Amino acid sequence: DPTRPETIWVGTGEAVSGRHVAWGDGVYRSDNGGATWEHMGLAGSEHIGSILIDPRDGDTVHVAAEGPLWSSGGERGLFTTTDGGESWEPSLVIDDDTGITCAVFAPDDPDTIYAAAYQRRRNVRAFVGGGPGSGIHLSIDGGVSWRRITEGLPKSDMGKIGLAVTEADVDLVYATIEAEDESEQGFYRSTTRGGSWTRRSGYISGGTGPHYYQEIFASPTDVNKVYQVDVFLHVTTDGGLTFRNMEDGTNKHSDNHTVWIDEEDDHHLLVGCDAGLYETFDDGVSWRHMSNLPVSQFYRVAVDNSVPFANVMGGAQDLGTIFGPTRTLHLDGVRNQDWW
Repeated sequence: DPTRPETIWVGTGEAVSGRHVAWGDGVYRSDNGGATWEHMGLAGSEHIGSILIDPRDGDTVHVAAEGPLWSSGGERGLFTTTDGGESWEPSLVIDDDTGITCAVFAPDDPDTIYAAAYQRRRNVRAFVGGGPGSGIHLSIDGGVSWRRITEGLPKSDMGKIGLAVTEADVDLVYATIEAEDESEQGFYRSTTRGGSWTRRSGYISGGTGPHYYQEIFASPTDVNKVYQVDVFLHVTTDGGLTFRNMEDGTNKHSDNHTVWIDEEDDHHLLVGCDAGLYETFDDGVSWRHMSNLPVSQFYRVAVDNSVPFANVMGGAQDLGTIFGPTRTLHLDGVRNQDWW
């Protein structure tokens, strides 16, 4: 909360659409810097894409909810509270299969909100990521009313869309758009506060597909610099005309999902990926891994019958199989070097 730094909002449920995603039960708020948490509702949202806190009034919060992945309905759309989460009103609702995956304020006016709608459904045999419900919507009255923007955007059905704005030019809006027609999908830019758009290039996030990535993050000081999460982190320095890969797979783990950019130095980044948190001070030339965060995701765990202490073996997300003791005779207990 920009007005109350000790107040933190968290949306639960992964905002991706893979077979393995974890669902959540809405939003939580902490008023003491994360020491304790209170559930604030929207339990039927299951997957929260983003949260916007009004910088003028911390009790006014907008939540972009993707909604359930494996079924229709639920709390799906953009929801707004004006009383700190005690009650919620639907602000932008498309249909039972379309949620909101991303929403951003205009940097100079929190009454101007850009929202990306995403139609999706997964079942045991297929994933449908896109449809006529996907698109970009604009509100200039704090979410009271909305209009869908179409000028310059793909005419074919769209899939997942990422949005970004920058304080370096408050009229500028960036979007990365998955589309049924490959000649229409790619990286788009608006210089008219979302009124009209121009396709800059055909780049979208790849790997397992845009449904797993596709978020973008604009530099607060350089109007032409935008980071896009992907298997490998990408960046453009010419407003989306070209992108370059920022990593070679040796100094940093892959599968990127979020980027924090230092407001005073856009070469200083924090990047969240499948192996945890990385930091760079030189725009990706070198990376530091925060190796003391216990954030590995295990799919399966087994225990053997070793004595005096059993060993645990786990299959970890993108980290291979990890094997180590439950206890040791060492004075320091179980250490990193005890695992292999």
